[in-house]
Amino acid sequence: MKKIIFYLWIGLISIVSCNPNDEGYEPQPSNNEPRNGSKWVYKITRFNEAGQTTDTFNVTLKATEITYDNSSWLSLVEQDGQTQIIALKKKSDGWWYTQPSATGASLWYKTPAQVGESFPYLYGTCSVMATNTSLIVPAGEYTVVTKIDGHDDNSLEDEFWFAQDPVLIKLNTYDALSGQPQSNVYKKETWELVSYIP
Repeated sequence: MKKIIFYLWIGLISIVSCNPNDEGYEPQPSNNEPRNGSKWVYKITRFNEAGQTTDTFNVTLKATEITYDNSSWLSLVEQDGQTQIIALKKKSDGWWYTQPSATGASLWYKTPAQVGESFPYLYGTCSVMATNTSLIVPAGEYTVVTKIDGHDDNSLEDEFWFAQDPVLIKLNTYDALSGQPQSNVYKKETWELVSYIP
């Protein structure tokens, strides 16, 4: 099970580099949606296989416009090391993402999303588990939250919770337990939103 936490938002299976239904339409961000200059602060907690916390720290990401595949994307750059973690782009079917090591892009947050529907992501398949749930994170309480689970061929890889304007408010990543079948996983890392400035 390959993990790439936030640099995450993922990187392996056949990646779709464009959406056939997109037809070049690139809607502009609105409301609280990410845009050039947006800033996120996340609390990251790492766990060992016994479920004990091994590390906790905050990370700040800032969006900067870049050109990727001949169009504008938002590169989320970790501010301490100035490392690009992921790039995002709004398209007609939702928000897409790519990462520095990827050779294409994949749908990350589908809009509108319906409970029970699935779509491909870089590790395998994402499934929409809820579209109107609540969640409390350090940034506060969110009441209209979409929860998406990501699976590879063997097991749960990621759990994503998004606020309405696809702001990732929580992320759990999973990995295989040592010496166990790959389907036996433990929670390896959690990202929780501390603050977000659109």
